Amino acid sequence: MRNKILLMTAVLLCVFGTGTIHAATLQYEYKTDFILNDETKALYVENIGDIPAIDYFLGYQFTIRGVNTCSVDIKLQRMGLTGNYTTLSAKQFIGNWFDFSAQDKVSIEPYHRYRIVAEEHSPNCGSVHVKGRYGVEYFTFD
Repeated sequence: MRNKILLMTAVLLCVFGTGTIHAATLQYEYKTDFILNDETKALYVENIGDIPAIDYFLGYQFTIRGVNTCSVDIKLQRMGLTGNYTTLSAKQFIGNWFDFSAQDKVSIEPYHRYRIVAEEHSPNCGSVHVKGRYGVEYFTFD
């Protein structure tokens, strides 16, 4: 009886396999630290097709300080063949956002040029300090 159980266990392990598949995502590769003074800041991301991956995600994780009553709009955009940018995602952040809590992520395709645009849209805004990480996350199998 014991041999039958061991044989059945071995057969099931061969049929269903014993290995597991692991997935990994790499964090955003670029760091930034800038101050918005009634202006627009654009962060460009290029050459994302160099790393073989299953999925690519463009995104950011920012800490926004010094906003108080102002609003900051952050857009994820892709450049088209004509050179114009198309907005893939847009978020408006009002007030202070600490510990990289201002974040957004969108699925993208490789071999395109992308940018992240941060703009102030409120009057009487002082200097807004933005700090964090941005870029592309790659979803790959180990």
